[in-house]
Amino acid sequence: MMDNRNKTTTDNDIELKAGHLAGQYSCVYDGVNGVLYAGSKSLYFVGTYFLFDKKLHLAWEAIRQVVRMEGGIRIWTKGDECVDFTAMHQPARIWPLLVSLHNDALLGRSVPTTQMRGRTDSVELKRRNSDPSAAMSVMNPLLTLDVDEGDELWLQQQAPPPTGTAAVVPAAPRASPKSDASRKHYQAATVAETRMAGHGTGLAPTHPVVVLGLTEQEVQEKLGTIKLAPIACTHDKLPGTLYVGQQSLYFYAKKFFWDIRRLFFPIHTVRQFQILAARHSKETTTTDNNKYGYERQGIAITDRSGQIFEFEDMENPDHVWASLLALHNENLVHRNKMSRRLSAKDIGDLAHHDLRGGGGGGRNPFVRMNSDPDLATQRTTMDHAVSTMSTAVPFAQQTTSPKTPSSLPQERTFKKATSSPVGPSTSPPKKGKPSKAVSQGAASPLRTTTSTISVESTAPPLDMEREWAKVIEKKNGFPNLVVEKLELQCSMDQFVEHFLADAATHSLAAYLESRGDSALKSSQWKPHEPDGAPSQLKRVINYSHPVNAPLAPPQAGARKEQTLTRYGSFGLCVETRTIVDDVPMADCFRVDDRIRVQPSGSGNIAVSMEFTITFVKSTMFKSIISKTTRSEFTDFFEQMGVYMTNA
Repeated sequence: MMDNRNKTTTDNDIELKAGHLAGQYSCVYDGVNGVLYAGSKSLYFVGTYFLFDKKLHLAWEAIRQVVRMEGGIRIWTKGDECVDFTAMHQPARIWPLLVSLHNDALLGRSVPTTQMRGRTDSVELKRRNSDPSAAMSVMNPLLTLDVDEGDELWLQQQAPPPTGTAAVVPAAPRASPKSDASRKHYQAATVAETRMAGHGTGLAPTHPVVVLGLTEQEVQEKLGTIKLAPIACTHDKLPGTLYVGQQSLYFYAKKFFWDIRRLFFPIHTVRQFQILAARHSKETTTTDNNKYGYERQGIAITDRSGQIFEFEDMENPDHVWASLLALHNENLVHRNKMSRRLSAKDIGDLAHHDLRGGGGGGRNPFVRMNSDPDLATQRTTMDHAVSTMSTAVPFAQQTTSPKTPSSLPQERTFKKATSSPVGPSTSPPKKGKPSKAVSQGAASPLRTTTSTISVESTAPPLDMEREWAKVIEKKNGFPNLVVEKLELQCSMDQFVEHFLADAATHSLAAYLESRGDSALKSSQWKPHEPDGAPSQLKRVINYSHPVNAPLAPPQAGARKEQTLTRYGSFGLCVETRTIVDDVPMADCFRVDDRIRVQPSGSGNIAVSMEFTITFVKSTMFKSIISKTTRSEFTDFFEQMGVYMTNA
């Protein structure tokens, strides 16, 4: 009993110091063996030397930089102190998680008014900038303040270079360190950056940047503020330059006057940034004294469609990758502002925003905040790079006993309808004839056709009004109400035909695909008759879901087991259980959700969406799982509300 109490006290002390834990790693600090706990608040080291405990607490706000080194991690504090944690297993996988936690801790820090460019009002630092570069002094220039969209770019009115269309963008101002030690690092880094200017270091620009192939207005509209110095690289064996802006990445290459290549990558459409594995090349390079057999290094960008674009022959690709990761996190966090519960009016006001980032100047508050920090070198088709904010736990999972093939409904491969895009459209729902068998009386098995879901009465009559009242009473079992009574201009039969039927033009499978899930296979609805309850339909949607969690596969097989119940003309309910396989801690909890639809008067309907998280096993990561899963599902239903409104 004494050991258990001591252990509980220790666990509580760790969570009190470090916050929500994202990982714990065996290591050595100052010659003492121990464990490094990485949490949302700080790093906390606990070691034992003979009969004495050695502890070290490093708050994220006091840390300037997290650096990966051979066999461990190095921490630079804002007081220019160096702390090394050595003898780590796979520090290359630990480092991205620590960078992400550092990013998260810096999000929302208030900024003193003395550091703001001519502003006296109070703002919050929205960027997620942990300095991932090898140069310690790069942290301050990267911590630039967000400004209004109208002031995002400071362009100098200069004539374009004679080489062709180009825009000259001044470098962002740098903050000069106050301490002598920091000033020395600052000056040394400034000299190094000046020497490497134009060679693609991935550091913050120190001089005005010439953006080739674009006018100043195009730079302002498409790229925004230039965040990194131009990166010299090669794409598809064509030498060019990669520009990194606040809104987009832009690659420009010109081989001959008629052979010009321009590629744009809006940040919010990027699924994943990856470091390419070094490959031996038989070609020569001018940056390596024309030597043969140099190592080709670079990064890869995966877009929403799964297409991969490789950019090779760049210097310091790990620094470039880490900077892009921080920018990706920053962009997705800045766009995800709607964490609160949305009412029907909120959904309606935001329904005009394009789910793919259109409208409102390309700003969409419903984008997931997941950026995958994994150092995977193989090509994947990851999405949302968040979901996210880097997270230690992926979205809602539950492992259950596998079903035999014979017990699963026959599957069909989902194909996007050619006549209706996955994204929002302006056309109203198709008008369909109400099912003749739908009534307030008997409950019955549900049957699917190519256009609608109808009812045939074979079960004993039930009081549908009372049964529907039971559904409403169960709302306490679903404490997370995301969308409340969203009004749609259609009937329940039209809702079923438009969103739920096997041949629905805006089905759930189409919505999942619009969010980046792939390999979708949806079974047809099959009747199910529980005793003493209204008849139901059941189906299973299998798909591949991207996972944005450290120590997890880039993609995992997932499925949604759905049950649809119709309560005559009083309402209908779709209950879903989501299961994701082969991810950490998937067997510790489950998430169930439901969509309630009922008439709202004047021929319209009201839609509510809610979910609940249930833990079936104890875990020290309960707080992190709850927070991450709640954010994931809230975003999922908020976007679904917009998706249905625009359908």
